[in-house]
Amino acid sequence: MTDETDPLMADAEWQEWLKRGQQLVDDHKRQVARESSPLPLKWVGEVLANPTRPKWLLRDILEENVMALMAGPRGTYKSFIALHWAMLVALAGFPVVIVSAEGAGIDRRIRAWLMKHSPDTDPTTLKIAILERRVNFNDEVETDALVEAIEILGINPALVVIDTLSKNSGGLDENSNSEVKAFIGNIDNKVRRKFSTAVLICHHTGHSEAGRARGASALEADTDAAYIIKREPTTRIVTVSRERFKDSGDLPPLTYQAEIIDLGDRDEFDQPVTSIALVPADPEMVSARAEGQPRGGRQKELLRILKRLASEAGAEPIWTSGDLAKIGRDAGMPRATARDAAASLTGFYLVATVGGYRLKRAGE
Repeated sequence: MTDETDPLMADAEWQEWLKRGQQLVDDHKRQVARESSPLPLKWVGEVLANPTRPKWLLRDILEENVMALMAGPRGTYKSFIALHWAMLVALAGFPVVIVSAEGAGIDRRIRAWLMKHSPDTDPTTLKIAILERRVNFNDEVETDALVEAIEILGINPALVVIDTLSKNSGGLDENSNSEVKAFIGNIDNKVRRKFSTAVLICHHTGHSEAGRARGASALEADTDAAYIIKREPTTRIVTVSRERFKDSGDLPPLTYQAEIIDLGDRDEFDQPVTSIALVPADPEMVSARAEGQPRGGRQKELLRILKRLASEAGAEPIWTSGDLAKIGRDAGMPRATARDAAASLTGFYLVATVGGYRLKRAGE
């Protein structure tokens, strides 16, 4: 006889103890579930007796308390669109948090937006909190740090903008559904649910699939709303799809035009400091460009003048943006109208060249 325990027997006994322990835990969970309130099943009559309606943060653009994804190729003004929406929310009196990891310059963008859309607004009255650095939302500790920073300010944001996904996700594998689900889930649980806020994530579209967000399908499957941005070739006009909302049907795309705003400063080379502000554009302008015809009366007038000047010159004139605006003003257009008419012609009717713009040639 020996007092030594058979190792195989000891391992089997240990596994049996583990199994019994897990059974006790499961039994306790079932008992707690039985003693707690039952699942709230309702008859259809009860559901219909309390009708709900979509709750908009921005009417027909962005719903309250949703996870939203905005995606577009490079150069489609994603950051400017997100800022445009954020400024509208803030101007309505709601707190906004912007995580801006796209580099310096957000101060110029905000100044340009205010100069264009709300020049009388005192920026110190706007409850916009900006973080000009990356946050790894793939990491719970960093996410908690942002939540704590928001709480220290004593605000409950109505909108949190994350610009962009790739710069705020650490080592996330965008093509892994499991990793993306965990990433979205972390933001959803720690930010959206914590503050009952809308979260807008800016992202890129795929290299070969411009009609969907780059990466795993969970990016769109695990968010409530999605927007795809497209830019009209050689123009500053973009469209933003409104094909997926949480509680509302599809809507026609939004159309914006980017305007260059002179901020009134000079840089070290004595050149004007500028930025961009987006303004709503007429969708017909986009279709008109596709058809090759200007729609606005001022656009048509300016185009006629430019064609006449080119004919009289007997050559191919080149005009700067300032020249084009001055030609419009000389024709009796108000300063802003002349500038807008000139901007709307560039790209389709006027082609950028060395020194400025020239009229588009036949067949181009």
